[in-house]
Amino acid sequence: AEKYSGALANVSARKKPGCRNHDSTGICSACMPDPLTLEQQGYRHVDYLQFEHPSIVDRFVNYWRRSGHQRIGYLVGRYERHAGVSLGIKAVVAAIYEPPQQCHKHRVLLEPEDPHKPALDALLDMLGMQLVGWVFTDLLPADESGKVLHFRGTGDTFFLSAEEAITAGQLQVQHPNICSKAEGGRFGSKFVTCVLTGDQTNQIAPTAYQLSNQGMALVRDEILVPTFDAPELAWCRERTKDGQFAPDVFYSGTNEYGNRMKRLARPLPVDFLLIDMPVGFAKDASEHACSFQPADRFPIENRASIGGETAASSLRDALETVSGRGLAVVLSDFHLLFHLLTDPVIAFPPEQLRELLRHVMSGDSAAAEAFVNSCPNWEVVKAVAFSQSGAGWQCRHCTFQNSGGGENAACEICGLPQ
Repeated sequence: AEKYSGALANVSARKKPGCRNHDSTGICSACMPDPLTLEQQGYRHVDYLQFEHPSIVDRFVNYWRRSGHQRIGYLVGRYERHAGVSLGIKAVVAAIYEPPQQCHKHRVLLEPEDPHKPALDALLDMLGMQLVGWVFTDLLPADESGKVLHFRGTGDTFFLSAEEAITAGQLQVQHPNICSKAEGGRFGSKFVTCVLTGDQTNQIAPTAYQLSNQGMALVRDEILVPTFDAPELAWCRERTKDGQFAPDVFYSGTNEYGNRMKRLARPLPVDFLLIDMPVGFAKDASEHACSFQPADRFPIENRASIGGETAASSLRDALETVSGRGLAVVLSDFHLLFHLLTDPVIAFPPEQLRELLRHVMSGDSAAAEAFVNSCPNWEVVKAVAFSQSGAGWQCRHCTFQNSGGGENAACEICGLPQ
């Protein structure tokens, strides 16, 4: 067997730094990047994508069902050992976070800044989870029966468009795989791309991919761009955006005579850079217990465009079931927890939520209720939840919607008079 002789090498298509033969604007044979020959990657960083419960996908797709617009979300979960493959790794999805975005029938524009990103990172840290991938819909209704079109991967379609593959590469670059055996301590990425589109039977089905390490390098070094009129083809630039020299990129293809030959990647079939993986759901609780209650229906964040039940009324409905279900069960909802952190009136302190989650994640409702009874911020949560029922008044000082009234009424939050 061949003996391991060094660190895993990361692909680079940029000029080698630190050349002393010229100034920083020049280039020579010593620092010029070598031509890159693309090869189909023979391994995967993630072997399986598993959703803990079908309702996770179903609630995400409901946005398209109600609006007819496509949607993007981030997969919240963790990586675990996958018993189905030797030394296998699977990404387990417990929830989907939907960032601020502009959704349309055929495209989605993510907002450049998410004001709640720090709160999301804090919540993930409390839960011991991370973003393991992203998901988007590509759905077109076939008719009123509920069937959908746009089955990817046929002779007339593609698995991922160049624009989607480049976006996947950018997200993989932002979420590198930490590896002590690699140069720089990073090698590839475990960040997964999931597409919800139609299958052979015109039913909604998930498919999952990753961009190869070489594809990540082309995206990171700003060499790979989409073509104008062929979504399944990308193009490798001769120079980067900042004017830097880019190496020639080749890939192996088949000519009209059936012979294998090396071709210049202008254009480049995007499928050459993709690695696919199976997608599935946990069969039952014995295979994987759900991290959150699958039956809970607290409103998903950033969905004001399609209306629906308000967060305040849903919070009230949830708290009214505490006596029957237990506080630990009620709070076992990712979107409810996210609301507690991000609602401007509640503003539940992260250090207190971390302690509360310790009891929630262990399923100890008695300990959770004992903790909130000694926590003054929990009174704010209840006040916000129940202030929306019946007549009330809005405080002119802090804008809180109070439930009571009267001549000498004072605000339940700031204590100032009505």
